[in-house]
Amino acid sequence: MKPHRNRGLFSNYYLDELLSREEDFRVSRPELKETFQAIRSVWDKDRLSSLNEPQLRKHFLDKVFDSLGWTVDVEPPTPSGEWSRHPDYALFEDRESLSMTQKASKDEYFKKALCLGEAKRWGRPLDKKLKTEADPSEIQNPSLQMSRYLWLTGVKWGILTDAKHWRLYERETSKRLDIFYEIDLEDLIESGSEDDFKYFYLFFRRDAFPDFLEKVYQESVDYAQAVGEKLKENVYQALKTLAEGFLKTSGNNISEVYLKEIHDNSLILLYRLLFILYAEHRGLLPLGENRFYSESYSLDALKKEIAEKLDRKEPIASSTFGYWGRLKELFEIINRGNRELEVPPYNGGLFDPDKHIFLEDYRVADLYVARAVDLLSRSSDKAYIDYGSLEIRHLGSIYEGLLEYKLAVAEEDIVPIKKKSREIFISLEEARTQKKKIKEDEVVRKGEVCLVTDRGERKATGSYYTPHYIVKYIVENTLGPLIEEKRKKVGEGIREVKEKIKNARGQDRKFYEKELKDTESSLVDEILSVKVLDPAMGSGHFLVEATDFLARELLKALGGEPLEEPSGKTVVREVPDPYGPKQPEEEDIRWARREVVEKCIFGVDLNPLAVELAKLSIWLHTVARNRPLNFLDHHLRCGNSLIGARIEDLVSLPDLKKKKRKEESGPVQLGLFESIFKEKVNILLSAFAQIEDLPSETVEQVRKKEEFYNEFRKIVSRFQDVEDVWTSVYFGNNVSWDGYQRLQDSLRSTEEEWAELSQEPWFKKAKQIAEEKHFFHWELEFPEVFFEGHQRKENPGFDAVIGNPPYVRIQSLPRDEVLYFNLVFKSAFKNYDIYVLLVEQGTNLLNNTGYFGFILPNKFFQADYGEALRKFLLIPPKVRQILDFGDNQVFEDATTYTCLLFINKQPKNNFCYFRVTKVDSNLLPKVVSYWKEDFISCKRIEFSQTFSKKWEFFVGGIGEIFSKLSKMSPKLDELAEIFVGLQTSADLIYILGKIRDEGRYIKVYSRATGKVYELERGVLKALFKGSELKRYEMEEFRHYLLFPYYLTDKGAVLIPEREFQREYPKAWGYVKENEEKLRSREGGKMNHSEWYAFGRHQNLDCHEQPKIMTQVLAQRACMSIDSEGIYYFVGGGNAGGYGIALKERTDISPYFLLSLLNGELLDGYLQSYSSRFRGGFFSYARRFLELLPIPPISFITAKEERKRLVEEYKEIYKRWFEKEVKNA
Repeated sequence: MKPHRNRGLFSNYYLDELLSREEDFRVSRPELKETFQAIRSVWDKDRLSSLNEPQLRKHFLDKVFDSLGWTVDVEPPTPSGEWSRHPDYALFEDRESLSMTQKASKDEYFKKALCLGEAKRWGRPLDKKLKTEADPSEIQNPSLQMSRYLWLTGVKWGILTDAKHWRLYERETSKRLDIFYEIDLEDLIESGSEDDFKYFYLFFRRDAFPDFLEKVYQESVDYAQAVGEKLKENVYQALKTLAEGFLKTSGNNISEVYLKEIHDNSLILLYRLLFILYAEHRGLLPLGENRFYSESYSLDALKKEIAEKLDRKEPIASSTFGYWGRLKELFEIINRGNRELEVPPYNGGLFDPDKHIFLEDYRVADLYVARAVDLLSRSSDKAYIDYGSLEIRHLGSIYEGLLEYKLAVAEEDIVPIKKKSREIFISLEEARTQKKKIKEDEVVRKGEVCLVTDRGERKATGSYYTPHYIVKYIVENTLGPLIEEKRKKVGEGIREVKEKIKNARGQDRKFYEKELKDTESSLVDEILSVKVLDPAMGSGHFLVEATDFLARELLKALGGEPLEEPSGKTVVREVPDPYGPKQPEEEDIRWARREVVEKCIFGVDLNPLAVELAKLSIWLHTVARNRPLNFLDHHLRCGNSLIGARIEDLVSLPDLKKKKRKEESGPVQLGLFESIFKEKVNILLSAFAQIEDLPSETVEQVRKKEEFYNEFRKIVSRFQDVEDVWTSVYFGNNVSWDGYQRLQDSLRSTEEEWAELSQEPWFKKAKQIAEEKHFFHWELEFPEVFFEGHQRKENPGFDAVIGNPPYVRIQSLPRDEVLYFNLVFKSAFKNYDIYVLLVEQGTNLLNNTGYFGFILPNKFFQADYGEALRKFLLIPPKVRQILDFGDNQVFEDATTYTCLLFINKQPKNNFCYFRVTKVDSNLLPKVVSYWKEDFISCKRIEFSQTFSKKWEFFVGGIGEIFSKLSKMSPKLDELAEIFVGLQTSADLIYILGKIRDEGRYIKVYSRATGKVYELERGVLKALFKGSELKRYEMEEFRHYLLFPYYLTDKGAVLIPEREFQREYPKAWGYVKENEEKLRSREGGKMNHSEWYAFGRHQNLDCHEQPKIMTQVLAQRACMSIDSEGIYYFVGGGNAGGYGIALKERTDISPYFLLSLLNGELLDGYLQSYSSRFRGGFFSYARRFLELLPIPPISFITAKEERKRLVEEYKEIYKRWFEKEVKNA
């Protein structure tokens, strides 16, 4: 047995393998022996176990702390703003530190404390609240107490002990309550060696704080991150290996047609293996405790056996199934449980053979199982991966990444290569031609399987898995206000009842006293009534954090934590009895998580494998030893959060000409569907109530929940059919009014009549479309959120909506879905991103007192497509808070400029806007987590001053200046025409490299053909690419534009084909050489008589005039002037440019305008609201340029005097410049 019990605070691998190599581990033997003997000398188990807490501290703990070198202060002052409880010890480095602290103010007291200590009587459970205790104040959960003390005092480390067990907690992770490092001192003293005792001495002595512990903690964090990175590639390869195994194993006879089924079930198999690896490392399976399990059945035994064979290079057959058989047996043991092996049943469906028939019908040969298990078990250096050191979020990010891939079979030998930030497959032959570095083990041979994204990439361009500090901030700032309101509500209720008790007598007084007791305990029910939704849950990261947050709040409520009164006095409540007659055996925090997850947590995702992954994440986080897995099917659902019906809309079929759903202005006609649904809704709610009320302590109870839910699905199925038919109309299903009316009339029909109706072509098509599009009807899926009894709730909807929505432009979505979104959502405007729809949907799903928190791109502040969303958020006012990260990158390996958006529906006049200044990426988590005000600017924004056209929020000192600029006029678009450069849609053909001017002809180079040509001067224009436009100066142009147009008074006219051929035969010959490519542009849209025209016709006649030119993307303003109007430039995308031409009768010098636009003031102002790009680049597109104020200047000095001063300044500059040149 190990001398320590590490519960995720440090890395087990570090403690077991690396710590012994550290210099700190080499403690002098006499020092260790002396301390061991000193503690042994005061150890008397029989006596210690009979002492109360104060006696235990005096006769044992004080002496142990002294032996460990600590200077202690007993019962230090109460943390500021907290109730009367205080920690038992504050531990200091020396007497000088303690003396200085005792002279300091109460608020400064804990600044020099290295550690807090909290003592409990001998044998008092450290993870549970007690029903009774001699000292009523000791009823609270000790782990929760320790966490509260650490956060209230700001001290980083805490020691919790009952003399027998000694635990070490770290402030940040203490909120989880079950993360700590523990020593069983009784076991060490009575049967341990000095070497075992070292694991106590090293971690609890004074000299360990803070440097040694910080080092072990940080290196453990670093190890977990490094393992996570290595595991990403290993898991990718393991999935590929298992898929290949299913395809190649003899007897399976699976063709490549079933690649999706193979991929999906290979992932389920990986989920199973992940669960077991995690459970064995976290003590949830009896590894090391039950000999039968450990040596004969565990995955640990199998992985070590495989590793030995692979290391000895022993052959493993690809035609035998021994390993598969052992895995299947282990899966059955875990699914059903086994008393002899001491394995509880972890059912939940993951290991259920009836739910995964594919894994029962097919198998994987030993060779592939061995490779996959080894990839999951060991890193590239052959060290076993410590799954106990990996948090659920680490595993979630790794496995969520796999959801982006699909299986493909290589049609030729291919190999991955890096292309910018992407990793793509190209043919092996092409890689060799390009002289790419090729790793033989990465080559995928023809006929082998590979994993690729939808874009054909081996690796995605960037992960949008949300960093934990962001998830934590969103959860705390969404659920925090919600719980605080509930605490206030209960506190007000308590005060009201107390007032009644004061004036009551006899039976009335007894009645109110009972009411007071019920009110005091009602906070528990209030917390468990909270409904939290993530509408795009992925691996469940947000839901896991929400579970933890609510579980902690639940334990605070159960522990009788005081409620603050407005006066600042505290109301100490009687501790409610939450458990009923039987107290749970598991730790309080695990009991609380399991309660919360079944009652409060809701999630939806479009990908069914993401739903399974979210379940797995929550199971791993809430699983308790000897308890079955929670039933989650009723709250974690697969579907498209954006596509579905609302009951109130079902009165008639959709009107496809209707632009948006209008706000209801009065009573809505009750439809037949709704009236029948209201008859049944109570039965539906009863099924959900039975699921939530029934405990999850036994497998039988969980199976009963599944029966209740299956019954619910049967009852709701007809209503779902109707809503599917209704929604399918948006997707081209031709449903007549008579057919739809017959469908609703048949809701009460017999099974036979309904089955006959379901054979109608429009009914079948509706179900087909519903399955393909994953229709999701919110009121049917989660009726308890919207209904109560037979009626809709007075305040229907979720209490909290949180998450990170997908960032997907509509161009990549199916056209029928885009048309649906355009009709249904108010925020669907121009070329929007799908996240704007999820903001609208999430807000609509909130109840009137609920809170919303998302991370999303801040581009909607300014982008044209964000205008409808901005209007939605402003009318009526919904924004509560925005935290804008500005230029800072939140997501690793993905360039996205983001903000946190917090919403509620309660009336308000303003909201808080916070902006993070540019900081190092490593510092950003600390800035947000600890709210470093030096890096965060804040401003309260009035809704009356905020408009949907553009959002410009200016903060800080410079913000006041920018705010003034925003109100100045005229704007640039009032003085000048701003136009984008030419967009040919075939730049490689039309843009030619300049070689030499030869008079009538110009020699040029074409990248499209790789040839040199002599073309007629008359059809060529001098051209600048965007990156060639410099600040002030005009460099020699390096390109020509083949311009097949005449310029007339009415604009640009395409040169007719015959005239082009006659006047410019050489140029025409070049164009004809590229005809096939030109006709095939834009998916063949250019295959017509004007096939040689540019792809876009805008601004063809704008270039031959004096103008200012600018790059569209630059790190600073880079504008120059074309005073003669002879240069053309390209546009489109992020590589082109824009032109600024002064309007007629504009009395302003273009050079004056140029100096303003290139100046730091206007450039800084533009950058404050422009779109940002990685590398410090900003957009200088028209929508940003047009907002620049160009203030008129009124001169007082006479014109002649101004002229003289200009000449004088020129002469001064000339003399200075000549002097500088001479000195140089």
